[in-house]
Amino acid sequence: MDPLIVIVFVMLIMRVVGAVVVARVQRARQRPHPPAVAVDPCLSSLFALPPTPDPDPEKSLLARLSSGKIDQEHYRTAMAGLACRDDSVHPLRAP
Repeated sequence: MDPLIVIVFVMLIMRVVGAVVVARVQRARQRPHPPAVAVDPCLSSLFALPPTPDPDPEKSLLARLSSGKIDQEHYRTAMAGLACRDDSVHPLRAP
């Protein structure tokens, strides 16, 4: 008779623990999350946040081309200007 009492006791404890876990999960889902705080980019160094990267000019040109804000000729001219600027900053040297 003793093993039967132990099994019933263990089952009862498992059921109580399961009910507590379910109640806590439901309460956590119902609790509203606080809104995210917007951080001023000028203060990022004080908060030890990584700096935000500058937008890629090639990606912005491609987005403007695909949205129809610029035509292909303007895109080619702007890309040639970017290539010229990149060549002056990072010259390619032949061995």
